[in-house]
Amino acid sequence: MERQTRVSPMPPMPARERLRRWAASPWVLLASVGVGAGLGLWAPRAARMAAPVGEVYLDLLTMCVLPVMMTALVSAVARALGSGAGLHYLRRLSVVFALVLLAGAAVGIAAGTLVGPGGGLSPERQVMFGARVLEAEAGPGSGAVAQGGGLVGFIRGMVPENPFQAAAAGSSLPLVLFCLLVGLALGGLRNERAVTALQVTEAAYEALLKIVAWVMLGLPVGLASLVADRVASTGGELILAMGRFVLALYLGVLVLALLLGALTWLRAGGSPLAVLRAVRGPLLVGLGTSSNFATIPSALEAAAGGLRRDRVGVNLLVPLGVSLCLPGSALYFALASLFVAQLYGVPLGVEQYAIVAIGSALAAVAASDAPGMAGIGTVALVLDPLGLPVSVAVILLSVIDPLVDPAVTVADVHGNLTATALVVGKADGA
Repeated sequence: MERQTRVSPMPPMPARERLRRWAASPWVLLASVGVGAGLGLWAPRAARMAAPVGEVYLDLLTMCVLPVMMTALVSAVARALGSGAGLHYLRRLSVVFALVLLAGAAVGIAAGTLVGPGGGLSPERQVMFGARVLEAEAGPGSGAVAQGGGLVGFIRGMVPENPFQAAAAGSSLPLVLFCLLVGLALGGLRNERAVTALQVTEAAYEALLKIVAWVMLGLPVGLASLVADRVASTGGELILAMGRFVLALYLGVLVLALLLGALTWLRAGGSPLAVLRAVRGPLLVGLGTSSNFATIPSALEAAAGGLRRDRVGVNLLVPLGVSLCLPGSALYFALASLFVAQLYGVPLGVEQYAIVAIGSALAAVAASDAPGMAGIGTVALVLDPLGLPVSVAVILLSVIDPLVDPAVTVADVHGNLTATALVVGKADGA
């Protein structure tokens, strides 16, 4: 008689893993936003009592932004430069990445100008809301316009006189340039000490992400507390205004997707439908997970197999582009900057739009490895030079982040695939 093979049951999922999945679920986050909004609208006193919980949670998240950004940028640039393929592609890569990022920022500026998501509040509500935020912040950005010197001041502000002082002050803008230079120098040393330093940097980066992962377990509670306090302070008009922001972002992502799809098709050849089939795998993964890193395996296969790019170049550019080529995030930050400017009635000229475009591209890179609301804090790269309050943007964007994060991720993944197709040549025999 044939012996039947018993299949052992799957081991139960650890409690910490269940908690992590629950805290990261988009449905749980949307429910948290709903609970916070309802509490702020119908129980404002209870909402204000919960405000300290949200503020402490926000501080825990934002304390990780700069160190995560620094370790991620240094390690990514050093790894790329230390490779022979990295030297071969570096010039074209930097140009294409910059153009794709600026294209995303330009689409965000156009969407924000067309829809005007921050222009729907009444003047009385704007004055009341602005006064509350400025009182909480003590006006740190109020002097930025007067002292910034426009575009020239913005560019000069990128060079830190003292990087440690900039880090202590929480100034993200000069640290981006500093980290890029350190990564270039570390990648060019090519000795055992450089390898050790890079390993230490990557270990610090992993440890910081572990801390962020711990903090993210409390995201539903922190998000509900933050939303409740802000809705209690601003009323239902804020939610309506943010609805227009979501509409503008999805419109911008659609336009950007069409532009990126056309560029990929012109480069890869074949039919537009074949290009869409080649890239749909990583785009669907990004839509479902809201994680750029989760799309790396499918993106590698899509670029090398579907788009028929050289695998050596693909293996370098796709992982690097996950941190450095994020046009959806650039669109997001550009649109958020226009939203806050419109909310406060601040007119923007040519120089200010240039600051928004360049700063949004830098903020997208800086936020690439900071999960969730921790990455939203990098909008300071744009708002500080414009003299606009940063905390209001962090709070407002946290309200709709679960709604827009999947679309932003899809645009980021699409931009990375397009940049890879533009930089890397066809595989031999393709």
